[in-house]
Amino acid sequence: MPRSVGVIIPTALTLFSMFFGAGNLIFPPMLGQAAGEHFLPAMLGFLLGGIGLPVLTIITMAMTGSDVRSLGARAGKVFNIAFCVVAYLSVGAMYAIPRTGAVSYSAVVDPVLQPVGESSTMVAHAGFNALFFSLALLLALYPGKIVANLGKILTPILLGLLLLLLGLVLSNEAHVQPQSPQPPYDHAALTAGFLEGYLTMDSIAALAFGILVISALRSHNNRATSGDDEQQSILSRAIIVSLIAGALLSAVYIGLGLIGLHTTEHFDDGAVMLAQAAHEVLGPYGQLAFGLTVLLACMTTAVGLLAATSEFFHRLIPGVSYRAWLCAFSFISFAIASLGLSAVLQIAAPIIAFIYPIVITLVLATLGGRIFKASARLEADPTFWAFRLSAWTTAFFSAWALLEQLGVIAIGLGALPLASQQLAWVTPALCAYALGLAADLIGHSKKKGERVHAV
Repeated sequence: MPRSVGVIIPTALTLFSMFFGAGNLIFPPMLGQAAGEHFLPAMLGFLLGGIGLPVLTIITMAMTGSDVRSLGARAGKVFNIAFCVVAYLSVGAMYAIPRTGAVSYSAVVDPVLQPVGESSTMVAHAGFNALFFSLALLLALYPGKIVANLGKILTPILLGLLLLLLGLVLSNEAHVQPQSPQPPYDHAALTAGFLEGYLTMDSIAALAFGILVISALRSHNNRATSGDDEQQSILSRAIIVSLIAGALLSAVYIGLGLIGLHTTEHFDDGAVMLAQAAHEVLGPYGQLAFGLTVLLACMTTAVGLLAATSEFFHRLIPGVSYRAWLCAFSFISFAIASLGLSAVLQIAAPIIAFIYPIVITLVLATLGGRIFKASARLEADPTFWAFRLSAWTTAFFSAWALLEQLGVIAIGLGALPLASQQLAWVTPALCAYALGLAADLIGHSKKKGERVHAV
Protein backbone atom coordinates (compact mmCIF):
# COMPACT_ATOMS: atom_id res chain seq x y z
CA MET A 1 0.00 0.00 0.00
CA PRO A 2 1.45 3.44 -0.91
CA ARG A 3 2.49 5.42 2.12
CA SER A 4 0.10 8.29 1.34
CA VAL A 5 -2.88 5.90 1.12
CA GLY A 6 -1.83 4.28 4.39
CA VAL A 7 -2.10 7.68 6.04
CA ILE A 8 -5.09 9.18 4.21
CA ILE A 9 -7.54 6.29 4.66
CA PRO A 10 -7.24 5.90 8.46
CA THR A 11 -7.17 9.68 8.90
CA ALA A 12 -10.37 10.01 6.84
CA LEU A 13 -12.02 7.25 8.90
CA THR A 14 -10.94 9.03 12.07
CA LEU A 15 -12.43 12.33 10.88
CA PHE A 16 -15.68 10.56 10.01
CA SER A 17 -15.88 8.90 13.42
CA MET A 18 -15.23 12.15 15.28
CA PHE A 19 -17.89 14.03 13.30
CA PHE A 20 -20.47 11.28 13.60
CA GLY A 21 -21.87 11.80 17.09
CA ALA A 22 -25.27 11.23 18.63
CA GLY A 23 -26.82 14.35 17.12
CA ASN A 24 -25.73 13.32 13.64
CA LEU A 25 -27.40 9.97 14.20
CA ILE A 26 -30.85 11.34 15.05
CA PHE A 27 -31.19 14.45 12.81
CA PRO A 28 -31.40 12.71 9.39
CA PRO A 29 -34.29 10.32 10.22
CA MET A 30 -36.31 13.21 11.61
CA LEU A 31 -35.67 15.14 8.39
CA GLY A 32 -36.67 12.11 6.29
CA GLN A 33 -39.96 11.73 8.14
CA ALA A 34 -40.83 15.44 8.01
CA ALA A 35 -39.74 16.03 4.39
CA GLY A 36 -41.69 13.07 2.98
CA GLU A 37 -42.17 13.50 -0.76
CA HIS A 38 -39.70 16.42 -0.74
CA PHE A 39 -36.95 14.19 0.62
CA LEU A 40 -34.42 14.73 -2.20
CA PRO A 41 -34.16 18.56 -2.07
CA ALA A 42 -34.37 18.54 1.74
CA MET A 43 -31.56 15.99 2.05
CA LEU A 44 -29.45 17.85 -0.52
CA GLY A 45 -29.79 21.01 1.55
CA PHE A 46 -28.92 19.10 4.72
CA LEU A 47 -25.77 17.69 3.12
CA LEU A 48 -24.70 21.16 1.97
CA GLY A 49 -25.18 22.67 5.44
CA GLY A 50 -24.18 19.68 7.58
CA ILE A 51 -21.24 18.38 5.53
CA GLY A 52 -20.25 21.06 3.02
CA LEU A 53 -19.55 23.73 5.64
CA PRO A 54 -17.50 21.46 7.98
CA VAL A 55 -15.46 20.12 5.03
CA LEU A 56 -14.70 23.69 3.95
CA THR A 57 -13.65 24.46 7.53
CA ILE A 58 -11.14 21.59 7.61
CA ILE A 59 -9.71 22.62 4.24
CA THR A 60 -9.47 26.27 5.31
CA MET A 61 -7.59 25.31 8.47
CA ALA A 62 -5.13 23.35 6.34
CA MET A 63 -4.64 26.52 4.26
CA THR A 64 -4.02 28.80 7.23
CA GLY A 65 -1.95 26.51 9.48
CA SER A 66 -2.20 23.79 12.10
CA ASP A 67 -3.95 25.79 14.83
CA VAL A 68 -7.37 27.41 14.95
CA ARG A 69 -5.65 30.59 16.13
CA SER A 70 -4.29 31.05 12.61
CA LEU A 71 -7.84 31.15 11.20
CA GLY A 72 -8.90 34.37 12.90
CA ALA A 73 -5.50 35.98 13.42
CA ARG A 74 -6.14 38.80 10.93
CA ALA A 75 -9.18 39.91 12.91
CA GLY A 76 -6.96 41.05 15.78
CA LYS A 77 -5.35 39.44 18.83
CA VAL A 78 -8.17 40.11 21.31
CA PHE A 79 -10.83 38.98 18.86
CA ASN A 80 -8.89 35.83 17.97
CA ILE A 81 -8.17 34.66 21.52
CA ALA A 82 -11.77 35.26 22.64
CA PHE A 83 -13.11 33.49 19.57
CA CYS A 84 -10.89 30.44 20.02
CA VAL A 85 -11.61 30.03 23.73
CA VAL A 86 -15.39 30.33 23.31
CA ALA A 87 -15.37 27.99 20.30
CA TYR A 88 -13.41 25.27 22.07
CA LEU A 89 -15.38 25.50 25.29
CA SER A 90 -18.67 25.35 23.39
CA VAL A 91 -17.70 22.10 21.66
CA GLY A 92 -15.69 20.89 24.63
CA ALA A 93 -16.21 20.31 28.31
CA MET A 94 -19.07 22.79 28.71
CA TYR A 95 -21.47 21.15 26.27
CA ALA A 96 -20.58 18.71 23.50
CA ILE A 97 -18.36 16.32 25.47
CA PRO A 98 -20.70 15.83 28.46
CA ARG A 99 -23.58 15.43 26.02
CA THR A 100 -21.91 12.33 24.58
CA GLY A 101 -21.97 10.66 28.01
CA ALA A 102 -25.55 11.67 28.74
CA VAL A 103 -26.87 10.45 25.37
CA SER A 104 -24.93 7.19 25.67
CA TYR A 105 -26.49 6.56 29.08
CA SER A 106 -30.01 7.14 27.77
CA ALA A 107 -29.42 4.85 24.78
CA VAL A 108 -27.57 2.01 26.53
CA VAL A 109 -28.64 1.93 30.19
CA ASP A 110 -32.19 3.30 30.20
CA PRO A 111 -33.58 0.61 27.82
CA VAL A 112 -32.17 -2.05 30.16
CA LEU A 113 -33.47 -0.52 33.38
CA GLN A 114 -36.96 0.46 32.22
CA PRO A 115 -38.33 -3.02 31.32
CA VAL A 116 -37.49 -4.34 34.81
CA GLY A 117 -39.11 -1.38 36.53
CA GLU A 118 -35.94 0.25 37.79
CA SER A 119 -35.62 3.99 37.40
CA SER A 120 -32.40 5.75 36.64
CA THR A 121 -30.52 6.93 39.71
CA MET A 122 -27.79 9.47 40.24
CA VAL A 123 -25.45 6.66 41.31
CA ALA A 124 -26.10 4.63 38.14
CA HIS A 125 -25.70 7.71 35.99
CA ALA A 126 -22.46 8.71 37.70
CA GLY A 127 -21.09 5.17 37.54
CA PHE A 128 -21.76 4.86 33.82
CA ASN A 129 -20.22 8.26 33.08
CA ALA A 130 -17.17 7.42 35.20
CA LEU A 131 -16.54 4.36 33.01
CA PHE A 132 -17.37 6.24 29.79
CA PHE A 133 -15.05 9.19 30.37
CA SER A 134 -12.29 7.03 31.85
CA LEU A 135 -12.20 5.05 28.62
CA ALA A 136 -12.35 8.24 26.54
CA LEU A 137 -9.46 9.66 28.56
CA LEU A 138 -7.36 6.53 28.00
CA LEU A 139 -7.97 6.61 24.25
CA ALA A 140 -7.09 10.31 24.07
CA LEU A 141 -4.08 10.04 26.40
CA TYR A 142 -1.70 9.49 23.52
CA PRO A 143 -2.74 11.89 20.73
CA GLY A 144 -0.28 10.35 18.29
CA LYS A 145 -2.20 7.06 18.45
CA ILE A 146 -5.68 8.52 17.95
CA VAL A 147 -5.64 7.78 14.22
CA ALA A 148 -4.82 4.13 14.97
CA ASN A 149 -7.36 3.83 17.79
CA LEU A 150 -10.25 5.45 15.97
CA GLY A 151 -9.50 5.08 12.28
CA LYS A 152 -8.47 1.42 12.34
CA ILE A 153 -10.55 -0.03 15.20
CA LEU A 154 -13.64 1.89 16.30
CA THR A 155 -14.69 3.36 12.95
CA PRO A 156 -14.99 0.03 11.05
CA ILE A 157 -17.06 -1.36 13.95
CA LEU A 158 -19.29 1.71 13.89
CA LEU A 159 -19.75 1.53 10.13
CA GLY A 160 -20.50 -2.20 10.30
CA LEU A 161 -23.23 -1.72 12.90
CA LEU A 162 -24.75 1.14 10.92
CA LEU A 163 -24.76 -0.84 7.68
CA LEU A 164 -26.40 -3.81 9.41
CA LEU A 165 -29.11 -1.64 10.93
CA LEU A 166 -29.74 0.36 7.75
CA GLY A 167 -29.85 -2.71 5.51
CA LEU A 168 -32.32 -4.64 7.66
CA VAL A 169 -34.60 -1.69 8.33
CA LEU A 170 -34.74 -0.53 4.70
CA SER A 171 -35.34 -4.05 3.38
CA ASN A 172 -38.21 -4.43 5.82
CA GLU A 173 -39.83 -1.04 5.18
CA ALA A 174 -38.94 -0.24 1.57
CA HIS A 175 -42.55 -0.76 0.45
CA VAL A 176 -43.87 2.08 2.63
CA GLN A 177 -44.85 5.14 0.60
CA PRO A 178 -43.48 8.57 1.61
CA GLN A 179 -45.88 10.86 3.41
CA SER A 180 -46.85 14.41 2.53
CA PRO A 181 -44.17 16.94 3.54
CA GLN A 182 -44.60 18.76 6.82
CA PRO A 183 -43.62 22.37 7.55
CA PRO A 184 -41.09 23.77 6.84
CA TYR A 185 -40.36 21.17 4.16
CA ASP A 186 -43.67 21.70 2.37
CA HIS A 187 -42.23 24.96 0.95
CA ALA A 188 -38.55 25.60 0.06
CA ALA A 189 -37.40 22.15 1.15
CA LEU A 190 -33.83 22.81 -0.01
CA THR A 191 -33.51 25.88 2.22
CA ALA A 192 -35.13 24.14 5.17
CA GLY A 193 -32.75 21.19 4.81
CA PHE A 194 -29.74 23.53 4.60
CA LEU A 195 -30.77 25.30 7.79
CA GLU A 196 -31.20 21.94 9.54
CA GLY A 197 -27.67 20.98 8.50
CA TYR A 198 -26.42 24.45 9.44
CA LEU A 199 -27.84 24.04 12.95
CA THR A 200 -25.89 20.81 13.55
CA MET A 201 -23.00 23.18 14.37
CA ASP A 202 -20.43 20.75 12.95
CA SER A 203 -18.28 23.56 11.57
CA ILE A 204 -17.39 24.47 15.16
CA ALA A 205 -16.36 20.87 15.80
CA ALA A 206 -14.30 21.03 12.59
CA LEU A 207 -12.15 23.71 14.23
CA ALA A 208 -11.27 21.21 16.94
CA PHE A 209 -10.87 18.19 14.69
CA GLY A 210 -8.81 20.13 12.16
CA ILE A 211 -5.86 20.25 14.57
CA LEU A 212 -5.80 16.46 14.89
CA VAL A 213 -6.15 15.87 11.16
CA ILE A 214 -3.40 18.31 10.20
CA SER A 215 -1.11 17.06 13.00
CA ALA A 216 -1.57 13.47 11.79
CA LEU A 217 -0.83 14.44 8.18
CA ARG A 218 2.20 16.52 9.16
CA SER A 219 3.68 13.74 11.34
CA HIS A 220 3.53 11.32 8.38
CA ASN A 221 4.59 13.83 5.75
CA ASN A 222 7.71 13.20 3.68
CA ARG A 223 10.60 14.62 5.69
CA ALA A 224 12.35 15.66 2.47
CA THR A 225 9.67 18.30 1.90
CA SER A 226 9.72 21.62 3.71
CA GLY A 227 8.29 25.10 3.58
CA ASP A 228 5.79 25.72 0.80
CA ASP A 229 6.14 22.17 -0.54
CA GLU A 230 5.22 20.70 2.85
CA GLN A 231 2.25 23.06 3.25
CA GLN A 232 0.99 22.22 -0.23
CA SER A 233 1.36 18.49 0.45
CA ILE A 234 -0.59 18.75 3.71
CA LEU A 235 -3.28 20.85 2.02
CA SER A 236 -3.76 18.38 -0.83
CA ARG A 237 -3.99 15.45 1.59
CA ALA A 238 -6.36 17.36 3.87
CA ILE A 239 -8.67 17.97 0.91
CA ILE A 240 -8.71 14.26 0.05
CA VAL A 241 -9.26 13.26 3.70
CA SER A 242 -12.13 15.75 4.09
CA LEU A 243 -13.82 14.62 0.88
CA ILE A 244 -13.61 10.93 1.86
CA ALA A 245 -15.02 11.64 5.33
CA GLY A 246 -17.73 13.81 3.77
CA ALA A 247 -18.67 11.05 1.31
CA LEU A 248 -19.00 8.52 4.15
CA LEU A 249 -21.12 10.92 6.17
CA SER A 250 -23.31 11.61 3.14
CA ALA A 251 -23.95 7.90 2.57
CA VAL A 252 -24.86 7.34 6.23
CA TYR A 253 -27.07 10.45 6.40
CA ILE A 254 -28.97 9.42 3.30
CA GLY A 255 -29.49 5.92 4.69
CA LEU A 256 -30.73 7.25 8.03
CA GLY A 257 -32.96 9.73 6.22
CA LEU A 258 -34.50 6.89 4.22
CA ILE A 259 -35.41 5.14 7.47
CA GLY A 260 -37.37 8.21 8.52
CA LEU A 261 -38.87 8.53 5.04
CA HIS A 262 -40.29 4.98 5.16
CA THR A 263 -41.55 5.16 8.75
CA THR A 264 -45.31 5.45 9.04
CA GLU A 265 -45.57 6.05 12.79
CA HIS A 266 -44.92 9.63 13.92
CA PHE A 267 -41.97 10.23 16.25
CA ASP A 268 -40.79 13.40 17.98
CA ASP A 269 -37.33 11.97 18.69
CA GLY A 270 -34.96 10.53 16.12
CA ALA A 271 -33.34 8.23 18.69
CA VAL A 272 -36.69 6.71 19.60
CA MET A 273 -37.52 6.26 15.92
CA LEU A 274 -34.29 4.39 15.22
CA ALA A 275 -34.59 2.28 18.37
CA GLN A 276 -38.13 1.29 17.41
CA ALA A 277 -37.07 0.51 13.85
CA ALA A 278 -34.20 -1.66 15.12
CA HIS A 279 -36.52 -3.47 17.53
CA GLU A 280 -39.01 -4.22 14.76
CA VAL A 281 -36.45 -5.93 12.51
CA LEU A 282 -34.14 -7.49 15.09
CA GLY A 283 -36.12 -7.62 18.31
CA PRO A 284 -34.10 -7.15 21.52
CA TYR A 285 -30.91 -7.74 19.55
CA GLY A 286 -31.79 -4.79 17.35
CA GLN A 287 -32.14 -2.62 20.41
CA LEU A 288 -28.73 -3.82 21.60
CA ALA A 289 -27.18 -3.10 18.18
CA PHE A 290 -28.66 0.40 18.20
CA GLY A 291 -27.36 1.03 21.72
CA LEU A 292 -23.86 -0.07 20.69
CA THR A 293 -24.03 2.15 17.61
CA VAL A 294 -24.91 5.19 19.71
CA LEU A 295 -22.27 4.30 22.28
CA LEU A 296 -19.52 4.00 19.66
CA ALA A 297 -20.63 7.18 17.90
CA CYS A 298 -20.55 9.10 21.18
CA MET A 299 -17.26 7.56 22.28
CA THR A 300 -15.43 8.46 19.06
CA THR A 301 -16.74 12.02 19.24
CA ALA A 302 -15.83 12.35 22.94
CA VAL A 303 -12.27 11.10 22.31
CA GLY A 304 -11.75 13.45 19.39
CA LEU A 305 -13.08 16.49 21.25
CA LEU A 306 -11.16 15.73 24.44
CA ALA A 307 -7.90 15.34 22.53
CA ALA A 308 -8.41 18.40 20.32
CA THR A 309 -9.57 20.67 23.16
CA SER A 310 -6.70 19.60 25.44
CA GLU A 311 -4.15 20.08 22.68
CA PHE A 312 -5.48 23.55 21.90
CA PHE A 313 -5.35 24.77 25.51
CA HIS A 314 -1.89 23.24 25.93
CA ARG A 315 -0.70 25.30 22.95
CA LEU A 316 -2.44 28.37 24.36
CA ILE A 317 -0.95 27.86 27.84
CA PRO A 318 2.15 25.66 27.39
CA GLY A 319 2.87 25.70 31.13
CA VAL A 320 -0.02 23.28 31.65
CA SER A 321 0.63 19.90 30.09
CA TYR A 322 -1.61 18.16 27.58
CA ARG A 323 -2.32 15.38 30.10
CA ALA A 324 -3.28 17.88 32.79
CA TRP A 325 -5.78 19.57 30.47
CA LEU A 326 -7.09 16.17 29.38
CA CYS A 327 -7.69 15.02 32.95
CA ALA A 328 -9.33 18.34 33.85
CA PHE A 329 -11.71 18.35 30.87
CA SER A 330 -12.53 14.66 31.38
CA PHE A 331 -13.48 15.30 35.00
CA ILE A 332 -15.54 18.40 34.16
CA SER A 333 -17.35 16.48 31.42
CA PHE A 334 -18.02 13.60 33.83
CA ALA A 335 -19.41 15.97 36.47
CA ILE A 336 -21.71 17.84 34.10
CA ALA A 337 -22.96 14.67 32.38
CA SER A 338 -23.70 13.06 35.76
CA LEU A 339 -25.57 16.04 37.17
CA GLY A 340 -27.72 16.51 34.07
CA LEU A 341 -27.51 18.80 31.08
CA SER A 342 -30.78 20.72 31.29
CA ALA A 343 -29.23 23.82 32.89
CA VAL A 344 -26.14 23.58 30.69
CA LEU A 345 -28.23 23.35 27.53
CA GLN A 346 -29.99 26.60 28.39
CA ILE A 347 -26.62 28.34 28.58
CA ALA A 348 -24.74 26.46 25.87
CA ALA A 349 -27.32 26.70 23.08
CA PRO A 350 -27.24 30.53 22.86
CA ILE A 351 -23.42 30.54 23.07
CA ILE A 352 -23.13 28.05 20.22
CA ALA A 353 -25.65 30.03 18.18
CA PHE A 354 -23.45 33.11 18.80
CA ILE A 355 -20.13 31.56 17.74
CA TYR A 356 -21.31 29.60 14.70
CA PRO A 357 -21.92 32.57 12.34
CA ILE A 358 -18.43 33.84 13.19
CA VAL A 359 -16.90 30.48 12.26
CA ILE A 360 -18.67 30.48 8.89
CA THR A 361 -17.65 34.08 8.17
CA LEU A 362 -13.98 33.41 8.98
CA VAL A 363 -13.96 30.32 6.77
CA LEU A 364 -15.65 31.97 3.78
CA ALA A 365 -13.61 35.19 4.13
CA THR A 366 -10.39 33.13 4.14
CA LEU A 367 -11.46 31.22 1.05
CA GLY A 368 -12.47 34.47 -0.63
CA GLY A 369 -9.02 35.92 0.03
CA ARG A 370 -7.36 32.85 -1.49
CA ILE A 371 -9.51 33.19 -4.59
CA PHE A 372 -8.58 36.88 -5.03
CA LYS A 373 -4.92 36.05 -4.45
CA ALA A 374 -4.92 33.30 -7.08
CA SER A 375 -6.99 35.21 -9.64
CA ALA A 376 -4.79 38.31 -9.41
CA ARG A 377 -1.59 36.22 -9.12
CA LEU A 378 -0.51 38.05 -6.00
CA GLU A 379 2.13 36.92 -3.52
CA ALA A 380 -0.08 37.63 -0.49
CA ASP A 381 -3.77 37.69 0.34
CA PRO A 382 -4.95 41.28 -0.32
CA THR A 383 -8.20 41.07 1.67
CA PHE A 384 -7.09 42.43 5.05
CA TRP A 385 -9.96 44.86 5.66
CA ALA A 386 -12.53 42.64 3.98
CA PHE A 387 -11.63 39.87 6.42
CA ARG A 388 -11.50 42.08 9.50
CA LEU A 389 -14.66 44.10 8.84
CA SER A 390 -16.76 41.04 8.01
CA ALA A 391 -15.48 39.19 11.10
CA TRP A 392 -16.22 42.03 13.50
CA THR A 393 -19.57 42.82 11.86
CA THR A 394 -20.69 39.21 12.15
CA ALA A 395 -19.56 39.12 15.80
CA PHE A 396 -21.51 42.32 16.50
CA PHE A 397 -24.79 41.15 14.98
CA SER A 398 -24.40 37.65 16.40
CA ALA A 399 -23.90 39.15 19.87
CA TRP A 400 -26.93 41.38 19.29
CA ALA A 401 -29.05 38.33 18.45
CA LEU A 402 -27.74 36.57 21.58
CA LEU A 403 -28.62 39.51 23.84
CA GLU A 404 -32.05 39.70 22.23
CA GLN A 405 -32.59 35.99 22.86
CA LEU A 406 -31.54 36.36 26.51
CA GLY A 407 -33.91 39.33 26.94
CA VAL A 408 -31.13 41.81 27.68
CA ILE A 409 -32.11 44.16 24.86
CA ALA A 410 -35.57 44.74 23.41
CA ILE A 411 -34.62 45.99 19.93
CA GLY A 412 -34.56 42.95 17.66
CA LEU A 413 -33.16 42.19 14.23
CA GLY A 414 -36.47 41.13 12.71
CA ALA A 415 -36.32 43.83 10.02
CA LEU A 416 -33.14 42.37 8.49
CA PRO A 417 -33.31 39.88 5.62
CA LEU A 418 -33.30 36.19 6.64
CA ALA A 419 -33.93 37.10 10.30
CA SER A 420 -36.80 34.62 10.53
CA GLN A 421 -34.36 31.86 9.55
CA GLN A 422 -31.75 32.82 12.19
CA LEU A 423 -29.50 34.30 9.50
CA ALA A 424 -29.88 38.02 10.22
CA TRP A 425 -26.09 38.37 10.30
CA VAL A 426 -25.62 37.36 6.64
CA THR A 427 -26.55 40.63 4.90
CA PRO A 428 -24.50 42.91 7.23
CA ALA A 429 -21.52 40.55 6.89
CA LEU A 430 -21.71 40.62 3.08
CA CYS A 431 -21.95 44.43 3.06
CA ALA A 432 -18.97 44.69 5.43
CA TYR A 433 -16.94 42.31 3.28
CA ALA A 434 -17.76 44.30 0.12
CA LEU A 435 -16.81 47.60 1.80
CA GLY A 436 -13.57 46.14 3.14
CA LEU A 437 -12.73 44.57 -0.21
CA ALA A 438 -13.14 47.92 -1.92
CA ALA A 439 -10.73 49.48 0.59
CA ASP A 440 -8.25 46.63 0.06
CA LEU A 441 -8.34 46.93 -3.71
CA ILE A 442 -7.88 50.70 -3.56
CA GLY A 443 -4.96 50.28 -1.17
CA HIS A 444 -3.41 47.60 -3.36
CA SER A 445 -3.73 49.82 -6.45
CA LYS A 446 -2.03 52.72 -4.64
CA LYS A 447 0.88 50.52 -3.52
CA LYS A 448 1.26 49.15 -7.03
CA GLY A 449 1.26 52.67 -8.46
CA GLU A 450 3.87 53.81 -5.93
CA ARG A 451 6.15 50.92 -6.87
CA VAL A 452 5.81 51.72 -10.58
CA HIS A 453 6.50 55.41 -9.93
CA ALA A 454 9.58 54.56 -7.86
CA VAL A 455 10.99 52.45 -10.67
